[in-house]
Amino acid sequence: MCHLPHGWGGRCLSTDKQDELGTNKSEYDLFIENQRILIEFCMLQREDISWKLFGNKKAEQIGWAPGKLDSIWTSSVRFVKQFYDGGVSSSHNSGEKRNECMWIHHFVILQLFHPKFRHCDDVNFLHENYSKFVRRFNSDDIKNYESIYGEHPSFNYLWLGCFV
Repeated sequence: MCHLPHGWGGRCLSTDKQDELGTNKSEYDLFIENQRILIEFCMLQREDISWKLFGNKKAEQIGWAPGKLDSIWTSSVRFVKQFYDGGVSSSHNSGEKRNECMWIHHFVILQLFHPKFRHCDDVNFLHENYSKFVRRFNSDDIKNYESIYGEHPSFNYLWLGCFV
């Protein structure tokens, strides 16, 4: 299990953003807490890559560089556009242009924390082989999830693939 090192402090937001949210302390606190949760999730998935994105391993400090927030927001908007306009692709060799559709692994990850992807009932999967990678939760999956996590899943699709 991974632990978040110290050094969380003021490196999460730019000074402008701190000033903007500073008037509403609870909003700022929620923002920081959401960053902490997302970074912790990333560290649990692939600690080696997460250190490269969020930390200084030698100093054992983790934070979120202000410039990366703008980049992440831009990516988020792009993913939403790809999802609604181009659909979800499970094949790299099918002729779709990469910028027109969303890759299936992006969809699976985004449904874990992006509100637009949490409960998608009408997903436009572009290829029939998508069922090799994902499926909607069935009643047994939900029972299993609830027995492990103690709550109902907040997303609809279960990843069937494995990390290689």
